[in-house]
Amino acid sequence: MSARPDRGGRAGRALTAVAVGGLALAATAPAAWLLTGASSQAAPLAGALPEPSASTTTKSAPAPAAAPPSSSTTAQPTAQPTAQPTASSTPALPRLVPSDPAPAVVVTTPAPVRLQVPALGVDAPVDAVGAAEDGSVVVPDDGARTGWWGPGAAPGDGDGSVVLVGHVDTPAGPGALFRLRESEVGQDVVVTDAAGEQHVYRTSAKAQFSKAELPTAELFTSAGPARLVLISCGGAFDRASRHYTDNVVVVADRVS
Repeated sequence: MSARPDRGGRAGRALTAVAVGGLALAATAPAAWLLTGASSQAAPLAGALPEPSASTTTKSAPAPAAAPPSSSTTAQPTAQPTAQPTASSTPALPRLVPSDPAPAVVVTTPAPVRLQVPALGVDAPVDAVGAAEDGSVVVPDDGARTGWWGPGAAPGDGDGSVVLVGHVDTPAGPGALFRLRESEVGQDVVVTDAAGEQHVYRTSAKAQFSKAELPTAELFTSAGPARLVLISCGGAFDRASRHYTDNVVVVADRVS
């Protein structure tokens, strides 16, 4: 399956051409399945600091009463000492010093390692695949295995399409996705990830495209609803080029 990805980032990876063992995919068709993303905005947290304690003001002690004047002398006013303020009872607050921003937390979603479609008898290992030097998708040489488009979404991601590609057949016999063309709406697909968690999808659409019309921009995306996309060869076999003329695509929505 030859594929030339648009390397604009994980959230918008698209292929301009894809192939699985003689299966070429080109994004020239209208958007058959437009997978749009949804954004959410968290409400800000609001809080208030407690009111600071009022400082205590020291008051002077009352002056003692003057002695009554005697009959022989005139009483003189007694000078009172000036009261000295005492230290406030409120402790001093520490100085706030801004710190460096916290490092970003990188969360790695486990990769898929097994694909099962019970209704079709599919039970195949999954290998992470990327792109070759010419930009084409690298598919496992073993036709009994499938390939996961690693730059796209993973099964545990909250949105985006998990894309698995596989051979329809090989010189040695049927490939892992030989019966994909028999898929029907409503069938369960189970993808197990490297952590042992099973992700269940249910098929919702099946289509066959000529290789020049495959809507790769809508299929190879990390945006939009969480879905699974299975792609294999289909149509007539061209003996001259030794490639199939079409691609069979099955889309499944995530159930759990």
